[in-house]
Amino acid sequence: MAIISLINYKNNLKFILILSLLCFISSLTIQVLFKEIPCLLCEFTRYGFLIICIICLFAIKYLNSKTVVLLQLFSLFLLFFFSFYHLGVENHWWFAPNSCRTILPTLQDLHDTTQLINNARPSCDIVNFKIFGVSVTLISFIISSFMCWLSSISTILHLYENKLC
Repeated sequence: MAIISLINYKNNLKFILILSLLCFISSLTIQVLFKEIPCLLCEFTRYGFLIICIICLFAIKYLNSKTVVLLQLFSLFLLFFFSFYHLGVENHWWFAPNSCRTILPTLQDLHDTTQLINNARPSCDIVNFKIFGVSVTLISFIISSFMCWLSSISTILHLYENKLC
């Protein structure tokens, strides 16, 4: 019964807003309480959840605007694909950008202390933090894929119901 009420577009926006805000706040909490510095892709995913929150607020305010409705759906698709990319980088399905790779220092780098100081951010291609043995990147991917799936159904029904197509 709860899933059926989430198909309602306005309820779906509220649910996605709360879930995205929860993901954003929990990511900040992990960083502050556990002193875990996020990798570059984790930080981008965190701000993706924040952008989803802001767009959901606009979508709740302008419920019958086709542009805002499609912007909300497009931003969820971007978050889904970005979290899938991050999951692939972490599991070595494809190569990470140079700023995200684990690069072992050479003897030349050991003499250059500025190189070692600049590499304070953890790399994206290793699992940095786990909750109950599950990577936070995988949890983020599961949450973003669920939000994207649920929102796409709700948005399509909302568009056809209100003849915004």
